[in-house]
Amino acid sequence: MSKVDYQNKVLTNKSSKQYRPINKTINEKQNNNKIINKIKQQINQQSDKYTIIEKRPGHSRSRVFREVEMLYQCQGHRNILELVEFFEEEDKFYLVFEKLRGGSVLAHIHKRRYFSEQEASIVVQDIASALDFLHNKGMAHRDLKPENILCEHEKRISPVKICDFDLGSGIKLNSDSSPISTPELALGPSKC
Repeated sequence: MSKVDYQNKVLTNKSSKQYRPINKTINEKQNNNKIINKIKQQINQQSDKYTIIEKRPGHSRSRVFREVEMLYQCQGHRNILELVEFFEEEDKFYLVFEKLRGGSVLAHIHKRRYFSEQEASIVVQDIASALDFLHNKGMAHRDLKPENILCEHEKRISPVKICDFDLGSGIKLNSDSSPISTPELALGPSKC
């Protein structure tokens, strides 16, 4: 199964065999740049999407780890982009995602102009499945838009996966809340 160890900057999961063990890489002082560059080459060959987060004053390390933990909790859902690897350099964080070839739904909209009713229905079902999964885990995406929905294939609009959880967050509902609620009721008036 999967293991997250933030102290040693390690994330291992079923896909991590593609990369050199991160705990050894980050802890090696000499030749660290050469090793990181080799990993970057592997990432470029095996993944279209990776996120590099520059460390800067005021940028919370714990926020990045919350993002990683959120992605880790979503592993295995067919409509959520899977985090393959995570590692940290002295000045950067790297989040590496599974390889998808289709681009964003927005790119497909620009390219094709419209979708059939059946295609649109399948995309909506995929998105609803991902959102249901998130909501059942007490999480919300909060930035769902066509550029944050990726297509698995170049020639087809479906299946799709949601991505970019940067604004995602945990949801805490009152025990007496109905399943359908306003943000004011769910978060309380001081949060809206």
